Amino acid sequence: RVRRAVAQLPEADREVLVMRNFEGPSNPEIGYLLGLDPATVSKRHGRALLRLRKLLLEGGLQPFEECRPPLRNIVVREVQPEARAVDRS
Repeated sequence: RVRRAVAQLPEADREVLVMRNFEGPSNPEIGYLLGLDPATVSKRHGRALLRLRKLLLEGGLQPFEECRPPLRNIVVREVQPEARAVDRS
């Protein structure tokens, strides 16, 4: 589903999204490679993420927030403070 949704994005958005999320260069590096200002790269990346989210929701995928278990189901373990060694010399 995700691959199909990414393929539906406009080329400019898809290019930035793929580079930023799968290849790993920073916004300035992507900007240099594509001849764009780093701020433009950031805006395109944000726009691509919003469009991708919309496409995935339209395709029936649940948002992450709805997939997580409620907090009341999470068991929290109490952490005891570490015992400090006492020098008795």
